[in-house]
Amino acid sequence: MKNKYIFGGLIIVVFMGIMGYLFTQTSISYEENFSEIIHSSKTMKATGSWVKEKAIMLIKATNSSLST
Repeated sequence: MKNKYIFGGLIIVVFMGIMGYLFTQTSISYEENFSEIIHSSKTMKATGSWVKEKAIMLIKATNSSLST
């Protein structure tokens, strides 16, 4: 009976280890400069805030928006 608890705990530890490794191995970078995001071929996330007073242009080819 004790062996099944040890086996269950081992499975949980292995799962948590794999999960931690996968969460730390990301290739997405964060950028505040929108002109660099537009001209880059890498996957990036834009940081900053949305200014509602500025116009927004919709890019239909990529289904994304661009603040001008």
